[in-house]
Amino acid sequence: MIRLTPADNATAVLVYCEDGASRKELQNLQLNGMIRLVTFPYECKSSRNHPSLWASEARVHDLDRVKIKDLTYIVDGFSGSEHFSSILTIVGKQSYKDALHIDSAYKSGCRCFLSRDKSDIISKRTELECLLGFPFFNPDIDWDEFLDFVGGASVGSDLGSCCQPGSKTFSTHT
Repeated sequence: MIRLTPADNATAVLVYCEDGASRKELQNLQLNGMIRLVTFPYECKSSRNHPSLWASEARVHDLDRVKIKDLTYIVDGFSGSEHFSSILTIVGKQSYKDALHIDSAYKSGCRCFLSRDKSDIISKRTELECLLGFPFFNPDIDWDEFLDFVGGASVGSDLGSCCQPGSKTFSTHT
């Protein structure tokens, strides 16, 4: 396992943390400057959300738990990336908000994605990782792999090779 050391904000690993995937250790990693947590309040189950840099193709009814006056986001940025339709195909149209989360992570330049959604996201992570170039972790099952990734990513690992046979991204997932 790679030993994690504090980093400045410029080298902190940008981590998209879907609602419900948070754990107190993530807050500690963020306070120590090793990661920067982001999300977008499509479902807004937690008051500890951290803003995403870019929202995806959200529609007004996708923001049902967001007060317009509280939005500090660029509304013009509410468009899907070039991968949004492929993401939606992979996770399924019934999981539209999951696709919004994933696309927001991609648009925001996140280095990895945390989710406890085994059926719609984690079970499809191989396809998503190959499409988007960053790994997906379940914070309970993959915690050690996530810590290894953060330790390696904070010193500049190459995410472009995530889809190569034998890569760490795929070899650590069961």
